[in-house]
Amino acid sequence: MFGRTGKIRKAVERSVKAALAGEDDAFAPIEGLRDSEKVDAYIDVCETLIFEEDLEAADRAADRALALAPDELYVQHAKAEVAMEAGRLADAVAIYEQMYQQAPDDPAVITGLASLHLSNQTPAAAVEILEPHADSQNPALQLRLGEALLAADRAEDALVVLDRVHDHYRSALERATFVDNPEELQARLGHAARLRDEVYAELYGPEGTDANPAAPAPTEPEAGDDSPEAPRDDE
Repeated sequence: MFGRTGKIRKAVERSVKAALAGEDDAFAPIEGLRDSEKVDAYIDVCETLIFEEDLEAADRAADRALALAPDELYVQHAKAEVAMEAGRLADAVAIYEQMYQQAPDDPAVITGLASLHLSNQTPAAAVEILEPHADSQNPALQLRLGEALLAADRAEDALVVLDRVHDHYRSALERATFVDNPEELQARLGHAARLRDEVYAELYGPEGTDANPAAPAPTEPEAGDDSPEAPRDDE
């Protein structure tokens, strides 16, 4: 077992080194592996080459993996990741659209496709993907839905979702001793809180908060009033 793992790791390392050197037969070490080992090895090579910013070679590695396992979602994701890193958002969206047709109820696929639509400045398309899953118990999906609704100028709908997500993460964080990664929970809670702040500001003005949503916006000083204006948070 450990011998095979070491052989796969060495094949990946040699292929990455050869690819970075521009060798034509860079993937020859992987071709010497068993068929059942090649897909994951190509994905490892692809991810390493993305990190090394050799996107052309990473794309070739993803294509090799796709040829062996065209229906595997993680392989399709690797191909989409290369496209995203190369700035080819339309290509990444097309790949994820295929993945969504294949696995329409997979939360990772749903949120991934929605995130691409948000990056592509098409929030209405993100909402269309996410809204059928509005009753999902997956908080990450709900958080992305709130973000998409806000971007699509549906602030009131976004607030309903984000309040629910914020309460979920806050409650989960209070029970952090029972979870593996409280730091990740804290980060998600912070993201939900920032999005909520954006919604309250949009609906009720810069002084609106969840504790005081109807706080009036600052008014212009009357003539002769030398009082300074309230400072504004431009962040």
